[in-house]
Amino acid sequence: GFSIPKIVEVLIRTRYLVPSHLTTEKKTVRTTQSTNHDRKRSEERLIDTGGFLACCFAPPTPSDSENNAQAATSLRPGGKGWEAALQVRVLHAKVRRSLLQSKKIGSDGQTTPRWDIERYGVPINQEDMAATLLAFSVNVLLGIEIVSGRPLPETDQRDYLALWRYLGWLLGVHTAETHNGGSSSFNSRKLKDLIPIDPCGPRKLFKVEEGRLESLEHDAKHIDLANDPLIHSYAALESMVLHLLHPEQSSRDLVAHLLSLRRFFIFRSEVCRKFLGDPLSDELGIPRSSVHWMGWRKESLHNFVRHVIVKFFLYFFLVFLRCYTLLTMMFPSIRSRAIVWHARLETRFMQIWEKSHKKRMSNASSAQKNAESLKPPTNNSYCPFSMVMSPDPTK
Repeated sequence: GFSIPKIVEVLIRTRYLVPSHLTTEKKTVRTTQSTNHDRKRSEERLIDTGGFLACCFAPPTPSDSENNAQAATSLRPGGKGWEAALQVRVLHAKVRRSLLQSKKIGSDGQTTPRWDIERYGVPINQEDMAATLLAFSVNVLLGIEIVSGRPLPETDQRDYLALWRYLGWLLGVHTAETHNGGSSSFNSRKLKDLIPIDPCGPRKLFKVEEGRLESLEHDAKHIDLANDPLIHSYAALESMVLHLLHPEQSSRDLVAHLLSLRRFFIFRSEVCRKFLGDPLSDELGIPRSSVHWMGWRKESLHNFVRHVIVKFFLYFFLVFLRCYTLLTMMFPSIRSRAIVWHARLETRFMQIWEKSHKKRMSNASSAQKNAESLKPPTNNSYCPFSMVMSPDPTK
């Protein structure tokens, strides 16, 4: 998603995951304090994403097991994941409206929209959400195949896609079955209306009949293609890559900021290059470890030793990841133990995140109330991705 300029533009306009100097048109001097603040805020946003995923995929609690609760309890109506997904959906709508309504005053005193809808389209639109959904679904399946050297069984892949299709529907991604009252509604839709992308679902085939769209899903000649979500999802990902992934300078600035959040910058850069490939990594400006030999000097020796250490830990990490993944795929006993272990870690992380998130939201709400009584909220106190905050009138 960070390679897609229009998604990066939403992040910049909402000051989400980006350093503060990218969110203003004025040139600002970066200080150590502002840099640390940006890093802390970005880390909190990334942890919030992890908290959202933990809520969605939370393992059953002991009380659920005692009451023989159904599977995926957290994603069913009333569950933590279900509530979190709907909150994110409302949040997207809030940000979308705020960006479309924001204005700026020119030198002639005229107000113009801040958001360039001709260039970027409607913010957080169906295509944007479909691309993000593919990043968390099909892209993960591809990552597992790259790490292990073999794909997951097709049944596991279809189950994983079905899970994310449902989660995407909760987040507002249209599907052919539910958009505008069901698939039969397409028969009365005009050609100018777009068919839902439904990236994790089966491909819906249509034909033109007297200026209208007629479904081919019941046609025996097309039934195999129409009901294969794997083919459709992988094709949708390839389409997104071809026509959306054209990084700009804002993408490179964002990637550099995220890679610099913690230590071991060059190691994490090398890991990214292994998964993304050299062409996209070069477009994003991700550095690589290299040896700059300038003779038997102290600097050259330090550079050589650092390069060797980075490469050693890089391949050690990749080999360990492959062995761990293959063992869990090939041996059911190891897989069951890994599931239990990951479930415990996930539960612990979710408990810690919920306390931290609740505290931060409480502090943000109190800061907003105090700021409203004195002056408009500042860039440092305003958080557009918090459910308790109101839209920033200046942005």
